[in-house]
Amino acid sequence: MAAIPSTQEEDARRPNREREKLVGDRTRIINRIKAILIRFGIRTYKPTLRKAEERLEALRTAEGVPLLENTRAELRRDLARLRMVQEQIKEIEQQRLRDLEAASSAKTGCHAMVRLIARVVGIGVETAS
Repeated sequence: MAAIPSTQEEDARRPNREREKLVGDRTRIINRIKAILIRFGIRTYKPTLRKAEERLEALRTAEGVPLLENTRAELRRDLARLRMVQEQIKEIEQQRLRDLEAASSAKTGCHAMVRLIARVVGIGVETAS
């Protein structure tokens, strides 16, 4: 029989679950943008760059024709969604770090262990917790 988590334990898991969902959304949006561009023969565009929207205006199809207006508008909306999702992921990660900093003042318990493991190169706070 599975143990039912308390409401506090369940609430503590919410940020992890939300972050996982947002990371999946980010991947879907990036794949969608790339799929739209592949139809026009564009393979080198990177939607995660800061200047992605500026570079969108300069894109040309394989024939050298600029992207059509409706396609550019759709891509702009997808880039806006991508930025929003990335900001939300960053917000969740920053909140987690603030919570760990606040809880680590005692230097005991699982938070101290999470901070110790997170120091290992290649292991972040998400993996450590």
